[in-house]
Amino acid sequence: MLIPLIFNTRLLQLLAPNLPKEMKRFLNREAAGEELAEKLGVYRYKPCAVLAIPRGGVPVGFKIAQKLSCSLGLVWVKKIGHPLSPELAIGAVSPDDMFVDYNSIASESYIKSEIQRIRIRFAEMKKKVQDPTDSIDLKNKIIILVDDGIATGHTISAAIRLLRNKMPAKIIVATPVAPDDAITQLMTLADEMVVSYTPEFFTGVSSFYEDFTQLQDEDVKHYMKLTNKKDLPSG
Repeated sequence: MLIPLIFNTRLLQLLAPNLPKEMKRFLNREAAGEELAEKLGVYRYKPCAVLAIPRGGVPVGFKIAQKLSCSLGLVWVKKIGHPLSPELAIGAVSPDDMFVDYNSIASESYIKSEIQRIRIRFAEMKKKVQDPTDSIDLKNKIIILVDDGIATGHTISAAIRLLRNKMPAKIIVATPVAPDDAITQLMTLADEMVVSYTPEFFTGVSSFYEDFTQLQDEDVKHYMKLTNKKDLPSG
């Protein structure tokens, strides 16, 4: 049985002592969002909508939407994690679409059960977090699609495919960190990529944050409530 090698910063240092000891790390997701917002400043006040992938993409997207003065919504897409390493994506699923790498060693029964579990969670979360996305007209809008980091690109690929059906003017993928191979892949699907940091050695999204606290449904609800306030500060 093949067991996938799960990379982290410590393991890389053990395998290759000459690798750089320091790499860029964001303080937290909000700080990463503020940095991305600076790179997206040209879209301020333009007909755009920021769509974040819950849960991790929401604080990043919140800061971008705040700085650009545009709507914030959610995209219900989630990666299917490998049974031996949940952070390793073997596919992605949305309420009505999916992508699966059937070359992985995960069983078909595991994949089916994960798809069902994720879709049930989507339905539960949508009720909890007061998602306004259905009320946002995305036709001819510039969509800024946001996550807190990209590893394989499966989740974002599924999201782009889903959002093309909304007939936007443009889809921009914005993320704090992503490896070169994922960026190359996504450039064939997105109209533009905005990435704050492309590391030479990718060690998993969490490795590039000082604070990568697991978010809960209540956290997503909190950010959506802040977004819906009329006088949301831009600072």
